[in-house]
Amino acid sequence: SNLKDFIEKSRKLRIPVIFIKSIYDKKYLPNNVFERYKKFGLENLCQSNSWGSDFYKLEPKRNDKIFIKHRYDAFTNKKLEKYLKRKHIKNIILTGCQTDVCVDSTARSGFMKGFYIICVRDCLMPSNKNVQKQTLNYMKCYYNALITDSKRLLEILK
Repeated sequence: SNLKDFIEKSRKLRIPVIFIKSIYDKKYLPNNVFERYKKFGLENLCQSNSWGSDFYKLEPKRNDKIFIKHRYDAFTNKKLEKYLKRKHIKNIILTGCQTDVCVDSTARSGFMKGFYIICVRDCLMPSNKNVQKQTLNYMKCYYNALITDSKRLLEILK
């Protein structure tokens, strides 16, 4: 519910909203990644046209952008970086699932590509709740990420 509210309020502030869709069909994955998924019974994770690749309780709107990723890191889709640079976007606000895997991978790549990283703590879901604080501290330390909550960030953005 925090994420849905944050997205709606961001749209009202005319902040571009970008959705990243995970498609992990075998044909897109290197063998080592697919073997890892298979080892843990996840070989059907985020398959095309399945509920696993849908946005959970979120609906992209007409002006939102959607980029597909086939790896943890959203920047593996080269179109994402090109879009951000074309729009002169310097700050990326990260929300979503798998704070300690997908969000961290995207934050790391984004930082190394010159973007400023903002993580919205109450709009993130870790794969393991015990690592959430550690991962956010890591991002703050190594990626100079701003770690904040949605209410505070919206106040700043206004």
